[in-house]
Amino acid sequence: MRITHILNKVDRFLHPSNIYALQPDHDLLRKNRSLIKLNDIVLLSYPRSGNTWLRRLLANSILESQKSLLSIQSDIPFETVIPSIYTQSLEPSCLHNYQDISQRIIKSHEHRDAKGHRTIYLMRNPVDTLVSWYHFVCGSPKLLNQFPWIQDLSIDEFCLNAVEGWVKHIQQTRKYENILLVEYENLFQYPNQVLGEILSYCGIPQHNIDLDRVIENQSIRKLKPVTQSLELRKGGVGHGNVELQADTVAELQKYQNLIDTKWKPAIELITQS
Repeated sequence: MRITHILNKVDRFLHPSNIYALQPDHDLLRKNRSLIKLNDIVLLSYPRSGNTWLRRLLANSILESQKSLLSIQSDIPFETVIPSIYTQSLEPSCLHNYQDISQRIIKSHEHRDAKGHRTIYLMRNPVDTLVSWYHFVCGSPKLLNQFPWIQDLSIDEFCLNAVEGWVKHIQQTRKYENILLVEYENLFQYPNQVLGEILSYCGIPQHNIDLDRVIENQSIRKLKPVTQSLELRKGGVGHGNVELQADTVAELQKYQNLIDTKWKPAIELITQS
């Protein structure tokens, strides 16, 4: 079947382990990897797992803890506070003032960057993640030019072929000793509790942070008008279900259930409170 033949292409070329090849500035990425410090914390995820929203929440929390006037606006300069290894220089002069914070938090999609570091792993259900990944890829002329065969795939075919790569990415984190596993769905449903746990894990003092205000300031509702559509395309939970066929959703959920039964989130108890 053609779908089986395509499988290796999707996994091999679009798996996050190869995402560096899709970046426009290879020199910046190589330099940044040399600038990562031992005490840096890596925010790791499969692409389109809600990483940008979490970065905004953490950045707003840090700005508020430092009593920065920037913390009152929704469109905060989050990339200089929680930089991406792909797009933001890690040179100290390029980043926000970290004098009140013991560690930097750096975003990556690749395990090589998290090796030996404290790690926050953000996991989102495969239906929403892969549907969002599909739209991101299809909305990128650079990616479509590099991988034109993607345009021949339906959204269902793409997601069914990409799900094994999603599973592999999560499985690679099981060997980590110092990792906080965060489910996007918990963050969305219990933002105050989950964000508080993440800040504690990062060693960021919370006595000057009003989490309710941060969460409201960085709500999807407020961010939509000030962000690019591909950055926060939907943002909620369950939107992917309406774009896929029922049997595709059921197949993807089998993979999710397998992950859930073998590795529960470190902060799962908040759902029981």
